[in-house]
Amino acid sequence: MSDLQISLLAIGVVVIAGVYLFNLMVERGYRRRAEASFKSAHSDVLLEVPAAGRVAPERVEPRIEPYLEMQPAPVADPVEEWPEVGMDVEPEVELEPEVPQPLQERPKAATHDIAAESPGPDAAVEYVARIHASDPIAAQDVAPAVQRSHEIGKPVRWFGLNEHSGAWEAAAPDTGSTYIELAVGLQLANRAGAISAEQLSGFCAMVDDFAAERHAVAECPERQPALESALELDGFCVDVDVLIGLNVVAQKGVAFPATKIRALAEAAGMKLTPEGVFHYCNDHGDSLFSLCNHESAPFLQDQIKQLSTHGVTLVFDVPRVADGLRVFDQMAALARKMAGALGGALVDDNIRPLSDAGIGRIRQQLAGIYARMEDRGIGGGSERALRLFS
Repeated sequence: MSDLQISLLAIGVVVIAGVYLFNLMVERGYRRRAEASFKSAHSDVLLEVPAAGRVAPERVEPRIEPYLEMQPAPVADPVEEWPEVGMDVEPEVELEPEVPQPLQERPKAATHDIAAESPGPDAAVEYVARIHASDPIAAQDVAPAVQRSHEIGKPVRWFGLNEHSGAWEAAAPDTGSTYIELAVGLQLANRAGAISAEQLSGFCAMVDDFAAERHAVAECPERQPALESALELDGFCVDVDVLIGLNVVAQKGVAFPATKIRALAEAAGMKLTPEGVFHYCNDHGDSLFSLCNHESAPFLQDQIKQLSTHGVTLVFDVPRVADGLRVFDQMAALARKMAGALGGALVDDNIRPLSDAGIGRIRQQLAGIYARMEDRGIGGGSERALRLFS
């Protein structure tokens, strides 16, 4: 091999070695940059073993408070043991419960202020979700969602922002309206208790599904503050949800003829319903107070002539009655009149005689309850009260 060939061979080896080293350096540089780019300080949540002592947050479920049930007072047995009218035993008066803290304010949407308009959802007692439409939504398209709302387990109301009038209205299929925005209110509490986390989740899922089907955007506020507000509102409602019962009972075992009871009730403006209960109603047909048999048999139309009883109960559903003090005075006056006409005794639910002073104390308690309701913005017999106490 000549010197020229040896030189060329050596040069070739050097070139090849140089190319190899250059490629190696470039590869290492790329590897370092790639590792720096994809490196993450976060652990893999699927593979990570929880550290000792770490506890997952406990899910808070709202409580459900029982409401007072409308039940007639127990009839003492035997009748001969009931006290005479002349006894002056005063009923016990319970201390007024502590006033709860105000309802927590939930986040408000940045669009139209529905609370200032009517009709519309009631943000004080409802969890309000919104649906922002890309294309106007016809009123009849809301009907299936309204039907589905009955599955939630709490009252739900749908309202639409009319595309043409620019006003909010109840979303009803027969209006023929089209809406550029919808507002859906889930009532936080009623006599069945506060909303549960499951009910609230189902409501939000329903709203999300409706919006997705129409390429709209659903907006549901935070849920936990709503659940807390529902519990607080429910607690307030339990405190003021009171039934007042005045009883007129027979003395010495002498029963009252049901026909005479009917005559006294109808003379006072009461009407007998098919369920066997007399009701005193306002001009709108709303019951203000009722009269039922103190015993188990109702005052049925076809049986009343053969019926007699040892007592009747007049019942007053406090939060559902407007101008409640005046209505209570009417009921108390009727109770006194019936006691006199039937020769009976006016007693409380423990069959203890009620004097004028005792009725006055009940009235005083009643005034305190109505004052608390007014301070809360839930006037007795108002639309808001009728929805909460249903």
